[in-house]
Amino acid sequence: GIVAGIGTVKADDPMLNCRLERQQIHQPIRIIVDTKASIPLDSQIVKTSKDYRTILAIGSSIANSQSSTVDMLKSFNVEILCCEEKDGHVDINDLMTKLGGLGIDSLLLEGGSTINAAFLEADCVDEVYAFIAPKIIGGQNSKSPIGGNGIDLMKDAIMLKDIKIEQFDNDILIKGKIKST
Repeated sequence: GIVAGIGTVKADDPMLNCRLERQQIHQPIRIIVDTKASIPLDSQIVKTSKDYRTILAIGSSIANSQSSTVDMLKSFNVEILCCEEKDGHVDINDLMTKLGGLGIDSLLLEGGSTINAAFLEADCVDEVYAFIAPKIIGGQNSKSPIGGNGIDLMKDAIMLKDIKIEQFDNDILIKGKIKST
């Protein structure tokens, strides 16, 4: 599966499909984490949900309410996965358990800093593929690939092991496994 948060869907309107030109491509199951079921009905994700299997992970609070949005999403062939909530958001550990129950045992996080932080904080990341582009953005309020609360001390940083570095055109890929503490 490929996972994105609702923030990425609203900001980028992605398709989250594989666009390689090969005869038989296995398309990933698209999983959107959207606690309040606020995904726009005119988003690429919803508009193409009849072509690509799409799961919307929502929080139990919205699932327990009578939501016409959820019914509308189902009519677009979006599968609704009701998850427990933690601190007002989908509980990532509950999501992982439910996805495992559906036979989904490998995920690619293709979201922004909020979803990346949520999966890291839930200890649900095994490996990191971080791309660095030769572009300087700068600015005090610049976006970071990891949101959340962050760390206070460098000794508390998440470390990678088995690091490999590759270059793709001008971009650099750093990949490594999460080092257990």
